[in-house]
Amino acid sequence: MCSICGGTIKPSLIQKASDTMRHRGPDARSFWSDGKISLAHNRLSILDLSEAGNQPFGDERYRLIFNGEIYNFQELSSDYGLRLQSSSDTEVLWRLLILEGERILPRLNGMFSFLFYDGHKGEILMARDRFGKKPLFYFHEGKELGVASEIKALRAILGEKGALDQGALLDYLSYLAPCGEKSFFPTIHKLPAGCLARFSLSEGRLEKSSFYSLPSAPSRENIEEKEALRKIEELLVESVRYRLLSDVPVASFLSGGIDSSLISALYARLSPCSIETFSIGYDEYKHYDELPYAREVASHIGSIHHEKIATRKDFLEAFEEVLPILDEPLGDPAIIPTYLLSKEVAKSGFKVVLSGEGSDEIFFGYDGYFDSLKLLWLENSLGLKEKAILLDYHRKSEHGGKEWERLRRLLMDEKPYFRGINESWTPGQRARLFKQEPAWRDPILETFQDFPSKEGEGWYSYIDLKHWMAEVLMSKMDRMSMAHSLESRAPFLDYQLVDFVLSLPSSLRTGEITKNLLKKIALAYLPDSIVNRRKKGFSSPMFEWYFEAYQGRILEDYQRVNRELGWFEDSYLKFLYEKGRMGEYKSQNWGMILFSRWFLIHCG
Repeated sequence: MCSICGGTIKPSLIQKASDTMRHRGPDARSFWSDGKISLAHNRLSILDLSEAGNQPFGDERYRLIFNGEIYNFQELSSDYGLRLQSSSDTEVLWRLLILEGERILPRLNGMFSFLFYDGHKGEILMARDRFGKKPLFYFHEGKELGVASEIKALRAILGEKGALDQGALLDYLSYLAPCGEKSFFPTIHKLPAGCLARFSLSEGRLEKSSFYSLPSAPSRENIEEKEALRKIEELLVESVRYRLLSDVPVASFLSGGIDSSLISALYARLSPCSIETFSIGYDEYKHYDELPYAREVASHIGSIHHEKIATRKDFLEAFEEVLPILDEPLGDPAIIPTYLLSKEVAKSGFKVVLSGEGSDEIFFGYDGYFDSLKLLWLENSLGLKEKAILLDYHRKSEHGGKEWERLRRLLMDEKPYFRGINESWTPGQRARLFKQEPAWRDPILETFQDFPSKEGEGWYSYIDLKHWMAEVLMSKMDRMSMAHSLESRAPFLDYQLVDFVLSLPSSLRTGEITKNLLKKIALAYLPDSIVNRRKKGFSSPMFEWYFEAYQGRILEDYQRVNRELGWFEDSYLKFLYEKGRMGEYKSQNWGMILFSRWFLIHCG
C-alpha cells in the first residue's frame, strides 16, 4: 500500500502534493515526468521489498502508479505467460494493462487505485476497486488533471482554503460521509468504487464508467443450504489465504465479535506458527469493553495476544491527532479506537493487518435489517384508515430518530424506507438545524431509482455496500491505518465471496437470526459463547469522555463555526448541546463535534 499522485500539473506541484502523503509510504519516494505528465509515489514495501518494486513503474511509453494489492497476480501472470523482472504485483498489473487495458479490471482480485499512462497515445486510465478499499481523488479543469490518494495532496496543488460544498455537508449529516463523487470541496471529486476513468491529454476530455456492479437479486434460487455453506467456507478460506500473501509479517485485529474472531481463527489454521492478534479495551465505561471475549478467542486459537487499555487521556489525545489527518469529516466514531489500535499494531513492527469489515453487510448482520423487513410486513397489513391514524399521531410527536423516520416514510409511502444502516440526521432534524436548508437531492433516492429490484433484503446489502462500506468503513480503515503506515486487508470483501453470498435465495441468506449462515460455519472454528453472543459493534466511550472533558467548549465551537458560515439556527445548536449533556442525540452531536472541530482546522 502506498500513495499515488500525478497529473498534467507543474512537476514541482506534484512533488509538493506527494510530500503531504509520506505517512502512506515511508519506505521509498520516487518521481517521474516526461514534460506532459508528472507522477509521484510513496511506497510501503510489502511485496518484493527490493527496488524492483518501486514506482512509478514502466518504460519509455507506459508508466504506472498503483496503491493496493492484486492478490491473484501470480495466477494472472501464469495465465498470460508473463516474463517478469520482479516478484511484485505492480509489474504484473503494468504488463496486463499494456496487453488488455481496462478489459483486465474484472479479473483483478484485490484492493487498488491506480493511474496508468500511455505516452504515445497521450491517454490516462484510472480505476478504483469494487468496494472502495483504496481511495482515489481528482480535480479536472480544461486540460488540467490532478489525481491523488488523499484530498490534502490536491489542496496543496489548488491552494484551496475555506470553500465548502453544502451538498457534501448534508450527505455527511445524513449518512456520515459525502456520497457518490462529492467531497467537501467543490472542485475535488472521488472516483466511485468499481469505476474507471479515461483522460485524453490533447482534448482534456474525462470519461467515466463502471466495471463492476453489485448483484441486486438472487440468482441461485435452487441451491441447498449444505452446498451454500460448503461454498462460502471454501471462498472465505481462500480469501484469507490470498490476504496472507506478503513478504512482511501479518497481524490480525481481534475485537471478540464473530467477524474478526473467525478471520483470526482461519488465519491461525493456515499459519505454520502462532499468529499475533490485537484488541482494544477501556479503563472506564466497561459496558463498551469486549476484551474478555477477545481473550477467550485468543486462548482458543492460540494466538500471541496484545491488548491496548485506552484511557480518557489516550482518546482525547488521539482525537486531536486525528483532526489534521482527516481531509474531510467522517462521522463514524470508531475512527478513534481504529486509530489507536492501528498505532499499537504498527508499534509492534507490523505493516499488514487483517480486519473483519464486510460480514454484516453480506450476511445480514444488523438488527436494523430485520426491523426494516418488519416495516415491509406492516406496509401490507395496514389499510389507508390505519395509516392516516398513525400518521396523525406521528405528526404530533417530537421528531424522533431514524427508526421513527422510517415509520413516517412507510405512512407517507416514501420509498425506500431503509436508506442505510448509517443513516443519522433525519429530514426533520436537518430542517431544524438550518436557517434555510440548501437545495439537496438525497443521493440514496437517486441510487434507489436505478435499483432494478424492489425494496427488501437485496436492497439493504446493496445500499450499505455501495455507500456505508465504500465511503465510511473503508475510508475509516484506510485513513486510520495508513496514518501509521499500516495496510489493512478485509477478507470478507473478496468480490467472489460477496457475489456468491448475494446470489443466494433471500430466505437462505437472512434466516431468522443475524448472520445465520456465517454462524453455522463459525461453530467449526470458535466457541459457541463467541458465535452466538449478541452483536455489540466496535463502540467506545468517546462521546462520554469528550463531553466530560470539553463541556461548554462544545457549544462554543458550534457557535464559532456558525458565526463564520451563518447556516445554522443558533437555538437548535443550543438544543442539540443540551441533549448531548443528557446523553441523548449522540450521533447528531458527534457529527457536529467532528464537523466543527474539523472546519476550524481545515477551513477557518
